[in-house]
Amino acid sequence: MLAALFFLALSYQEAAEDTNRRIETDIVVIGKRLNDAGDELEDCIKRKCPTDQDVAATIKVVEMQFLAGEYRGARETLRRSIGRNAKQAKAYPLPVAALWRSKARVDTHLGEYEDFRSGAIQSYRVLKNGLPADDPNVLGGLIELGDAQFQLGYWIYAEEHYTDAIARAAQANNHQIEAIARYRLAGVIARRNPNGPSSGDEKEVAKILAPLIGSSDPVFARYDFIARLYKARLAEKRGAKGAVDGVFASLPKGLTPPPILLSSTPIKLVSFAASGCADNVANPNPLACDNPRDMVSLIDVENQWIDVGFLIDPAGSVRDIEIVRKSTKFAGDWGERVTKSIASRRYSPSPSAPGTDTQGRYRIERFTLTAPFITISGGRQRVRSINATIATMDLTPG
Repeated sequence: MLAALFFLALSYQEAAEDTNRRIETDIVVIGKRLNDAGDELEDCIKRKCPTDQDVAATIKVVEMQFLAGEYRGARETLRRSIGRNAKQAKAYPLPVAALWRSKARVDTHLGEYEDFRSGAIQSYRVLKNGLPADDPNVLGGLIELGDAQFQLGYWIYAEEHYTDAIARAAQANNHQIEAIARYRLAGVIARRNPNGPSSGDEKEVAKILAPLIGSSDPVFARYDFIARLYKARLAEKRGAKGAVDGVFASLPKGLTPPPILLSSTPIKLVSFAASGCADNVANPNPLACDNPRDMVSLIDVENQWIDVGFLIDPAGSVRDIEIVRKSTKFAGDWGERVTKSIASRRYSPSPSAPGTDTQGRYRIERFTLTAPFITISGGRQRVRSINATIATMDLTPG
């Protein structure tokens, strides 16, 4: 389940398709599994097991802790494992990098955004120092570093990392990594203008995606549809009607691509930030708009999470939305705001091919209400920012 998100090395193969299976929601079962995983980890530590075994046992515990909402426990489990295994990074670069990556992902749900960023940097450094420069995991780690920078609003750095990944992947003849980096870079270019993409942005995106469209290369060809779809979405934002429908009409009969998110309304949280700051699309970095004179969060963001299940029907609409689990301290109306945002989602249609399920695809996602930790200028006290944010993770089995 979550092990694929937390621990699996960056193979960057095709993403697994969504399944219709629902995750276990019985907290008692999770508790039993957590105890078993904890015993296995303690046994591993006592017998001084090799780093790869230590990390595998650690991730099992972290997976259960995260599902149970024990974020601080998961963070501490990862911190201790990093302490035990960091010196083995040269011999075990993939497991040690996975520890840093896992901690970074947990950090986002705790509002530890700077630790999230530094964890992504550390993960990439471990891969870079322990593997050949053209190793797919190193190139993939560079993309993940770009993803982290982009998520925190450091768009210039993200653009640099993606551009570097494209060049290095092309030199290594790794078309899989190059295709992913091209798509990520196109996303940065399309979003960097707060007033919407300009004609120049549209041309730049088209140039970046051009090698993926109509390519005879079998790897690039797998990204033809998504590249054309991205261009069409951009064209529609600039007034071109029917561009997206045209892309779907060109699909060969019987081809059923997995649902691709086309649009959604952002989750709207009540903001206590200064006017014109929190809504600044050009600067989404939650650390950039804080007023040091009034830092303390006005809402309680401790232990606030929900798991939301929903069905994507073959037409691309979302239905059967339900909060399947929530934290014991869950409070406020932010859960309703999340479900409203999910209801607004529109995915690419997935008309079922012969012999496939016609009911759609079930997904479940974790949403955590949090707020960045800030150290007030001139002091050492850490407080929660006034800018609440939502951290997410896909929990869909598969």
